[in-house]
Amino acid sequence: MDRGRPAYGREMPSGPSSEVTMRFGLVDRRPASVRGRARGLNGRRTAPVVFMHIPKTAGSSLTNMLEPHYAPGEVFRSPEPGSLSRLGSAELQSYSILCGHFDWSELGNLPKKSQIICLLRDPIDRIVSLYWYWRSFSWEYAAENQDYGIAYAKSVGIEEFFFDAPLGIRANYENAVVRQLVGADFCTAQVGFKNSDEAAINLAKSRIDQMSVCGLMEDMSGSAILISQALGIRDLRVRFDNRGPPSCARDRLEGASLLNTGGELARRLEALTSLDREVFQHACDKHCERLVQLAA
Repeated sequence: MDRGRPAYGREMPSGPSSEVTMRFGLVDRRPASVRGRARGLNGRRTAPVVFMHIPKTAGSSLTNMLEPHYAPGEVFRSPEPGSLSRLGSAELQSYSILCGHFDWSELGNLPKKSQIICLLRDPIDRIVSLYWYWRSFSWEYAAENQDYGIAYAKSVGIEEFFFDAPLGIRANYENAVVRQLVGADFCTAQVGFKNSDEAAINLAKSRIDQMSVCGLMEDMSGSAILISQALGIRDLRVRFDNRGPPSCARDRLEGASLLNTGGELARRLEALTSLDREVFQHACDKHCERLVQLAA
């Protein structure tokens, strides 16, 4: 089984501007007052869309891209894990789209017709980005928010961060994508899985297959095309918030550099993302297949 770093079908948009405009020509026959918006509860949508936000995959950017296409009050967004499971069935139905760091175990109360979308990213780039993102915050912010992850990242170098972090920090990067996809019900408290790693990989792949769209941060334009088609959005503009393409490119170059230099850190990064990389390759294959099908 090849768990090496996958090749991408497309590259991330680049250029002097951090916003790239993409238009996908779906025919929208609704009144001009709502044309271009996704179909909310007052339109044809009968079940909410769920955007499962994997940290450090341009999820905030995608949420901000989607939000203007829904009426005020139709969007639920929360950065807190577990927030979806606290909503009752009636409250879930009151929203057109739910955006947050949910794991699969939180989706049990959703109507069967709910659409699930997600973005993934090269796993090594993702966890390198997490380290630098946490370090970008001020000590004041870390203290005010009692954020131990930020404080820890600011206190240690990159090797110590990935070798010696306590369990609560490791949970944010050690095969964290697979654990979010399979859901807390299938995970242990020790950053592992109740069944075999192979079973976890296969379950995570099956979750991706169930999604309406599992896009790639490396191909936001292609992902926007698929999301537009799935959700009935006529005009979805690609944008990058928090950290745009230059910072993301740096994360990717640094991740590649750490691997190319070899050594213990490179082997550590590969070990920490071994399952995530297997699932990411599956997502890349599905992403390309869906774009080819759409173009046919």
